[in-house]
Amino acid sequence: MPNITFLIDETPHWRRRINALQNDFPDLRIDVPEGEKHLVNSLAEADAVVAGRFPAERLEQSPKLRAIFVPFAGVNPFPLAEIKKRGIDLFNSHGAAPFVAERILALTLALLGRVAEADRKLRRGEWLRAEPEMFWHSLRDKNVVFLGAGHLAREAAALMKSLAQSLTAWGRRPRPSPPLNFDDCTSDKQAALERADLLILTAPLTPQTEGILGAAELRQLKNAFIVNVGRAQLIDEAALYNALADGTLAGFATDVHYVYKRGEDGPVMPSQLDFHELDNVVMTAHSAAHVTAARQANIDGAFANIRSWLGGGTDLQRVDLDAGY
Repeated sequence: MPNITFLIDETPHWRRRINALQNDFPDLRIDVPEGEKHLVNSLAEADAVVAGRFPAERLEQSPKLRAIFVPFAGVNPFPLAEIKKRGIDLFNSHGAAPFVAERILALTLALLGRVAEADRKLRRGEWLRAEPEMFWHSLRDKNVVFLGAGHLAREAAALMKSLAQSLTAWGRRPRPSPPLNFDDCTSDKQAALERADLLILTAPLTPQTEGILGAAELRQLKNAFIVNVGRAQLIDEAALYNALADGTLAGFATDVHYVYKRGEDGPVMPSQLDFHELDNVVMTAHSAAHVTAARQANIDGAFANIRSWLGGGTDLQRVDLDAGY
């Protein structure tokens, strides 16, 4: 049986799943190393690792490695080219998708409903008056376009299906028919942008998607709204700020950012630009999956992949290392 090394911050849920795996595969060697020396020794014998981050130097310490299991969906921090060169399989987990879809809906309704803006102003004693320029916006008359049509987009589309006027999936590859829960699909960027009253970004960050929305694309989205739960770098930062500040875009909501707090003391703003000063912006701190059930669902997805891999199954969430997702 293979050796599996877990590079995790162990929680009771992790431990329950590890114990169950060990009971079902008693000859499997499972290691949860503590300390650098233990980790290096474990990686030297590992056939598979479970990790949320695995830099290139760890690959060099893992000569026998055949598989990496990621307990969440995003894999852009992993050294994909080197993983492919080594012939290692990479698997991710989409267990949190239904929960992140809830956050997409929450961000959408907060943005269109001007909820955060009204809250901020009322705390200062300012009231949004019953005048047209102060009205909020309904999802019911919106053509919603998703950039990306994977697990997350399909879950969010299911939640929006009874509310939105139409749901379109936009992706780089042509599709013979719309994905589940969508009314239409297109690989034509121009057509997608022209159709969108609300553009929702769920795509991963890859060389093909980085900066896919620049100044020209944002001008095409005039008076539209954008919700981003993919990665900030899908949109050119300066172009986005300018389009929001000058009113080209109606509004923007996001859970992903250009700058992150990495242990610094004191406040860290999510961009070098003043998005936080704009009334037509709603932001949350990359917290869409910060739900106990979502974390557990991602862990369960990783173990489903491990069990299938150990049993020679084919129902694995395998990452396309060329596409990056």
